[in-house]
Amino acid sequence: MDYSNHRCPVCEKAFEKDSDIVVCPDCGTPHHRECYEQEMHCHYQDRHNDGFDYKAEKQEEINNNNTADPDSVECRYCSTINPTGSKFCNGCGMPLPQSGDGNTPYDRHEEEKSAPHGAQQGAPYQGQNSAPFVGFAFDPMGGIKSEEDMGGGVTAGEVAKFVKTSTPFYTRLFYQIRNFAKSRFSFVGFFFSGGWMLYRKMYKSGTLVTILMGLLMLAQIYVETFHTSLLNEAVNLSSGLTFFQTAEAQTALNEFFAGLSTWEISVFGIYYFSTIGQFLIRLVCGIMGNKWYYKHCINKISGIKSKADTKEDADAQLQTKGGVNTALATSIAISYLLLSYLPYFI
Repeated sequence: MDYSNHRCPVCEKAFEKDSDIVVCPDCGTPHHRECYEQEMHCHYQDRHNDGFDYKAEKQEEINNNNTADPDSVECRYCSTINPTGSKFCNGCGMPLPQSGDGNTPYDRHEEEKSAPHGAQQGAPYQGQNSAPFVGFAFDPMGGIKSEEDMGGGVTAGEVAKFVKTSTPFYTRLFYQIRNFAKSRFSFVGFFFSGGWMLYRKMYKSGTLVTILMGLLMLAQIYVETFHTSLLNEAVNLSSGLTFFQTAEAQTALNEFFAGLSTWEISVFGIYYFSTIGQFLIRLVCGIMGNKWYYKHCINKISGIKSKADTKEDADAQLQTKGGVNTALATSIAISYLLLSYLPYFI
């Protein structure tokens, strides 16, 4: 029997595929070997005289769930039973199949199960008006259990509901930050900085970073547009010094800067300050971006849970207030491109 979706009655943790399991010979209850050895007997030993049977009770539990809500939806990824009308799983946050329209993976799967025996062998069964459905193994939680504490009383399942996009990556990353205080360099944060933060709905910090990057870019564009000849001359003299390392090249560069006015010298200061400033902001966003997003998610989820009247209300808010803002991120990307190519049109 496959116990991958069952839990040990002692530690109440789900069995893994490679778990060392001890099954009670009297009632059939599975235990972790260390849990069984810890109690030195079956967890339900006191119920053996009453004829307790693990398989029968498990089946009765399933039947009761189905009877209580015949229209409930079982998640295809983590097997959690969700109330009628749920669009996202309460266990792992993945989208739930919406049966009834004949064109969802859930409906195709049910149709496949009811197909003739011969059709289930070889190529996937194709039902009426439906494309082939090929099942595949996928863990939406990235190997993290939905009940795992991610900090601040927030579970991994709640993080999955809030994050939505790239859930496996962020659940593993948040687990690493929570338990080992180690993060990863965010390349998307480095290259897109404030735009990525706004995409992830970190509006306050994202707006601040975007404004700073915008001002620095405008300063750089101003110098490149209206002082092009000055920059080109300095670049040519500097390259001559770099390649030839002659006294004449050094003298020429010194004379060039000595002949500049105060404003022309400040132009160089503005240019290098804006260039270096943009790089430093990107670098900080790359180093700290994932930690910032972790804190953002934990704080937002904790706030939603504390203000919600019921768990159902909290779940609904997690799914609506979380996720990403694609429209805003697209607008930022277009604005960035326009600024980047602005000097060519002036």
